[in-house]
Amino acid sequence: MPATPDPVRAALYQHLAEDEALAGLLTTPAAIFEEVAAPGTEPPYVVFNFQGGTDQWTFQGGSNERALWLVKGVCRGGSATPAEAIDARCLELLHSARLPLPNGRALHILHEAPVRYGETVSGEQWRHRGGIYRLFT
Repeated sequence: MPATPDPVRAALYQHLAEDEALAGLLTTPAAIFEEVAAPGTEPPYVVFNFQGGTDQWTFQGGSNERALWLVKGVCRGGSATPAEAIDARCLELLHSARLPLPNGRALHILHEAPVRYGETVSGEQWRHRGGIYRLFT
């Protein structure tokens, strides 16, 4: 039996994937990935992933999730400009966003902290620009 997709992950992906302005900043409109980019994907692209969080249970039996997610633009080369443009667009899309979930609840998103770092892989420079977002259900 296949696992049920995470509705938070699905809502976050859909919200990013539906934006034409963000798609225009990526190598292809489908260059949005959870956790890692597909092998051979050319940058720039978006990677998002769960960082941690807590569930707050109520006496009525339901829980409210307070999760942290990283959403970042990734590019290669000496300039971080493409990753910064992706980060800026993601910030516009996500900060203070309210997304519907299939269970009738809503996902509320707030930008919590910036993320900026570079790395060298096989002699090439890679740039990561993004943010940590707190997602409330």
